[in-house]
Amino acid sequence: MCIVTYTPINEGFIFTSSRDESMHRPTKNPDIHLHGAQQLCYAKDLQKGGTWFAIAVKEQKLSCLLNAAQGDTSYQNPKSRGMLPLFELLSSTEITVGKTMPCVLITFNFDAPLFLKETHWKGDLRTVSVKDVATSYLWASDNLYEEHDIKTFKEKWATLKKNKSIEDVKAFHDACAQPLNSDIYKRKNADVMTVSTTTMIKNNRRFEVHHQNRVTNTNLVIDLNSI
Repeated sequence: MCIVTYTPINEGFIFTSSRDESMHRPTKNPDIHLHGAQQLCYAKDLQKGGTWFAIAVKEQKLSCLLNAAQGDTSYQNPKSRGMLPLFELLSSTEITVGKTMPCVLITFNFDAPLFLKETHWKGDLRTVSVKDVATSYLWASDNLYEEHDIKTFKEKWATLKKNKSIEDVKAFHDACAQPLNSDIYKRKNADVMTVSTTTMIKNNRRFEVHHQNRVTNTNLVIDLNSI
């Protein structure tokens, strides 16, 4: 859960998550999952049961996770970070999940009024910051990338034109996608690569999820307007 971008566009936005993970970690491609009366769209991590990017279709809300390095990592049997996006979308109150390994949780309510927030979990402590929905953002996992590499990603992102298209965003994530055991990773020889890129497009006509599985070299599109 490693490079995430938010891009405001005319009458909507593009939200993209490129996932860096072990190529051997079992994962199911995005699908619609029923949680009571709620319909959530997400890819499922079959090892822990969670996800890194989930969308509440009817509620018009998304939540996306990045692992982080800054925080307490000494807990015994910590809560799975991959459950946080689901807890965030399914809970009507402020979520409390106990001790969790460091991560950043990005949540966006895209039903009026728009509300974008970033929550940095540091063990059982957290800080929350509200973001300007009119500004584009890039986040990257500091447990996988060095600070200077994250700075380079952000500088390249900033050089893109203000009115980015879906093609611009996808091309950027393609350029940042890392091959197996890339030298850029902090973790060496762990069979990590950019295993997938998931993009949500929302405007007055389109409400879609585009998923590129980089391990199997396959693509799928889910039309959420039809859900």
